[in-house]
Amino acid sequence: MSEKEHKQELITLMDDIMSEIDLKPLHPKNKLLLYSRYLLSKLSWHFTVTTLSRTWVTENMDSVVN
Repeated sequence: MSEKEHKQELITLMDDIMSEIDLKPLHPKNKLLLYSRYLLSKLSWHFTVTTLSRTWVTENMDSVVN
């Protein structure tokens, strides 16, 4: 996978998982657990195998989270 493909996959994956978790009728505490255990584990592989700048992450992924 190229760096560009990793970036696109990260954005898509994060959007999909965040939306899925947000729609669940769970207490916010349980949603936080899903974010921390499920979402982070899915994203960590991409951060491990490619070098992404902190600036790119801030500019492209922070907007999804906020």
